[in-house]
Amino acid sequence: MKIRRIIGATMAFSVASLGVAVAAPPANAIVDTNIGRSYGNVQRASMWQHADRGGAVLTTYGSGACSGTTGDRDITQNSLNYGLFNNWNDVISSAADFSQCDTFLFWDENLGGASKSGNWDGTYGGYVNLPDIGFNDVASSYYLS
Repeated sequence: MKIRRIIGATMAFSVASLGVAVAAPPANAIVDTNIGRSYGNVQRASMWQHADRGGAVLTTYGSGACSGTTGDRDITQNSLNYGLFNNWNDVISSAADFSQCDTFLFWDENLGGASKSGNWDGTYGGYVNLPDIGFNDVASSYYLS
């Protein structure tokens, strides 16, 4: 993200020096976010800003498939409101999981509050629209199992 901001600032400066007004991107812009690449390239889950897999996407990767059972947690994200996840809090509207993972979404940080879970298998094009299950734009944390 820092690289994009530096490039954007450089481009804005260059264009501005030509006498053209340039609007800066909003500070709270939702951007595509990939996490877990340092652990591997196996896609485990994707969550989108809009229904029907639209808008920016938050994708979680790992070293391999999830364990295939729901009794353990393969990946836990306790907050969607800081660091790489900044601005993903309360904006997820569709989700899909891959590689034998099940997704567990929580209303509050630290896996608290109401939750929704499912095997929304994206391997064959499956996904869930969260408005359809009463969980639109409310997820603040999640885990994959």
